Amino acid sequence: MDKEKPVKPETPMVVFDTEFTTWQGAMERNWSGAGEKREIIQIGALLLDGSFREIARFERLVKPVFNPELSDYCVNLTGIKQERLEKEGVGFATALLEFREFVGPRTAWSYGRDCDVLAENCDWRGIRLGLDRFGDIRDIVAATGCNPRDWTSGTLHALAGKPRPGDREHDACDDCLSIAAFLRWRFSPAAAA
Repeated sequence: MDKEKPVKPETPMVVFDTEFTTWQGAMERNWSGAGEKREIIQIGALLLDGSFREIARFERLVKPVFNPELSDYCVNLTGIKQERLEKEGVGFATALLEFREFVGPRTAWSYGRDCDVLAENCDWRGIRLGLDRFGDIRDIVAATGCNPRDWTSGTLHALAGKPRPGDREHDACDDCLSIAAFLRWRFSPAAAA
């Protein structure tokens, strides 16, 4: 397979993922159903070293305000139970502030446009995002010759031929582990040859 050689992201780097409220068919409707909003309920991030190994981890559950009761579909998809969200969840402004501190001056990388979901959540609340450097891991996947639409943050480990890290897909931190597994594979000396 003739692959374009991607530019290795500057390290240490932050990869992040979000989980948000959803319902059966919401993605196909682009969250256009009555009362549907992509309201963040989890932000997960990893700080990765030059070998794309975890240095530090960030995770915050966020209490939704527009739809405070998670749908059964959302609970089954993410594994985030209502009781845990109510016990451990913080307000979005608090989670965003802590996430900004975790990212610091670095670029925040996600698989897709999770930055748009962050921005939507800020707009609804009238608060400033406060982050302006984002990268899209899909560009690195495209450089392998694979179609980024065939993968998600939680399945990238499989593209690298690696076993699932973490417990489940659609857990923000576990999805970040999947991204890290892909990056280690993609930028290993063997892949660069």
